[in-house]
Amino acid sequence: MVEALIHIPQNEESKLEMLEECRLEYTDQRDIDNFERHYNTAMSSQWINSKPYADMKHVSVIYDESEVLFSIGTPFQVISIEPLDNDT
Repeated sequence: MVEALIHIPQNEESKLEMLEECRLEYTDQRDIDNFERHYNTAMSSQWINSKPYADMKHVSVIYDESEVLFSIGTPFQVISIEPLDNDT
């Protein structure tokens, strides 16, 4: 989708066409509505470069499981690395 966004014309008509297609394809209408209300061309790199994630707990078989699905390429920051304790 990022590739498609980079190559489409940057005008209101293209934006509305994309939003219409997204509403047909995706179930999370809040994100689409948020994009429609707040997007402007000055923010385009912020929207394109953001790494979305999906909260999967509503589709999990285990009712109290907290599962999140990250996009491919989502960066993670390593805070610390500690050696394994061989005694356990």
